[in-house]
Amino acid sequence: MILIPSHSLSLWVLVVACTTILPCGLLAAQDGEEGQDGLDGLNGEFSTRESIGARLKQVRVELKQLEPKSQPELRKLLIELESTCLQHLNDIAYTEEKLEESKEAGEALQAWKGLSQLPPYFITFVDNLRMTRVQLEAKKDAIGAMIRIFTKGIEEARDQLAGHQQTERRLDETADSDADSEEGDDSTNAAARQAVASRIAAERVSRFLARQTGQRAELATTRSRLDLTSAQLEEAEKDIAFTREELIGIQKQIADRRAESVKALHTAISTSTGDHDVEGWMITFLDLEKEFWIQRFKALSSDSPKVKEDALREFLEQQSLVEEWGAVGKIRASEAESEGGDQSRFGAIQDAREKLANQKLRLEFAIAEVGGTQVKSFNGVDRIINVTSSIWNMELYLAEEDAFIDGKKVTSYRAVTLGKLLRLTMILVVGCFLLRFLSGRLRKALQKRGRTTEAALDLASRAFFGMGLFLILIYGLHTAHIPFTAFAFLGGALAIGVGFGTQTLLKNLISGIILIFERPFKVGDVLEADGVLGRIRRIGIRASIVQHFDGIETLIPNSCLLENQVTNWSFSDSHIRHSINIGVAYGSPARDVANKLLEVADEHGLVLSHPKPEVRFEDFGDNALIFQLLFWFDGSKTQPFPLASDLRFMIDKAFSDAGIVIAYPQRDIHLDTSSPLKVEFSRGRSRE
Repeated sequence: MILIPSHSLSLWVLVVACTTILPCGLLAAQDGEEGQDGLDGLNGEFSTRESIGARLKQVRVELKQLEPKSQPELRKLLIELESTCLQHLNDIAYTEEKLEESKEAGEALQAWKGLSQLPPYFITFVDNLRMTRVQLEAKKDAIGAMIRIFTKGIEEARDQLAGHQQTERRLDETADSDADSEEGDDSTNAAARQAVASRIAAERVSRFLARQTGQRAELATTRSRLDLTSAQLEEAEKDIAFTREELIGIQKQIADRRAESVKALHTAISTSTGDHDVEGWMITFLDLEKEFWIQRFKALSSDSPKVKEDALREFLEQQSLVEEWGAVGKIRASEAESEGGDQSRFGAIQDAREKLANQKLRLEFAIAEVGGTQVKSFNGVDRIINVTSSIWNMELYLAEEDAFIDGKKVTSYRAVTLGKLLRLTMILVVGCFLLRFLSGRLRKALQKRGRTTEAALDLASRAFFGMGLFLILIYGLHTAHIPFTAFAFLGGALAIGVGFGTQTLLKNLISGIILIFERPFKVGDVLEADGVLGRIRRIGIRASIVQHFDGIETLIPNSCLLENQVTNWSFSDSHIRHSINIGVAYGSPARDVANKLLEVADEHGLVLSHPKPEVRFEDFGDNALIFQLLFWFDGSKTQPFPLASDLRFMIDKAFSDAGIVIAYPQRDIHLDTSSPLKVEFSRGRSRE
């Protein structure tokens, strides 16, 4: 297929999107998770203590003015709005506290110059640093999950705000049109409820943004503390000493705690008070912890592979036992919580579970030390999930949205993330496949009805596909929570694209519509345009396909078919006239030649008898008498060139049988013999 170049709208959109979105994405990636907080009107002046207090005061005034038994639904919404304002004030206090903690943690990290203790460092000190790091990493992951939850909550609250305001506008229009009727009063009351619901949604967006800011500050605090702990641990692990004196001190602490547990168990048995199970469980756990420290000391103090192997085996067995105890403790804590009443039992179980969790971490540290592996800070799967989530939620663009709260215009911003774009892409891809299938079924259904041209079928299927694609795009933008204002940045760039890149496309589109409705030619017509001769195979919206008689297809822009001279060989009738030129030798009987040509035309089955074939004596040529055979044929059944070839074969045979010579080029040379011919001989120049 020969493709005639033309500009594509999709190419320009792709170029504009790449040159505009990518810089925004880079800026968003550089800004990290601070994003839109300072820009969003719902998290600016709208979220100050003074403005929240003013709105809270206004709500309470509205509640006092509302009669107790009138409009219960409106009263319920106002009470909910009051509660949301109070929660908003609490979130502001939380955010201020976390911002201060973040500042202090950052200053502590900058001020740290090294550990105050002198090396070597006790094993318990190093273990505490390791556990702190693991806890901080777990806290960091939990805060990240909460930020993602609140991000989703912000999106949902924004959608609710937009939905309530749309409903409010629709109800206001209904109330204005039915102002003097009962339906108008109902619409007015419903619009008032929607207005309060809009205020609630706006308040939620603002408090979620404030809460998210506080959580980001808490995340920054956790990261600073994690960096500080990691730096301290890195220095401490360079020189660790597990001395016998430290082991004796640990054993003494375990013995004291065991004695207290034995005493508590004895008291519980003798007085029938207390929790026998928890105290007995604690004694067994302390015995296990004592054995753990002894085995750890042996493993770290000995260079014998056998000792290390025995210790590693013991640690693995204890690890399995601790995990089983942890599962039992979880069940016991759930039972105690559901039973209620005895809070001391629940607290004791929780304390025992915390000790089990710490012992589980110590076992992991010991296994890593003895096994020669690095201590795992946290699960690698969690790291992959966190990185993937960060990429998925990376902000590429901030789309501006306007909301009217209490009659005031508030500008806010909705983030367009990579995940939203991927979700939109998936919806469009699936939608395109579905639309292609449905448009094909529609085409087949129209074909079965009959009396439908190919052009009409193309128009119907393409119109269905285009309309469906537009609706799917609207649905995808709504589902992916991408506002239409996100494409406002394309305005200036698309203006240039329309001026330069799409003018030819639009011209071809409009020309295609004109061709489809005006129908100067149809599918199957023989067309000659811009030096191209062939049969129309398809009339598209942008270009038409012409198939040459040698099978090659040419894509011709529709504007060329309207602007240039076009010959339609079968515009109103499929009968086409063609001609063959024949030259015969001088002296041939002209009438016999004409008759033979008519006989050949009559004998060929594809030559039409009406109109009749015609022979013309065209000219006395230089070398031959020129005749022209004109004949008609049905262009929908045959092509001119194969038919002309058949006729030439038949003419050659008929002339040969009749003794008529087909002329060939001749030249006669005449010499002047009135005087002798002069002949000269000359010597040729020698070649050097």
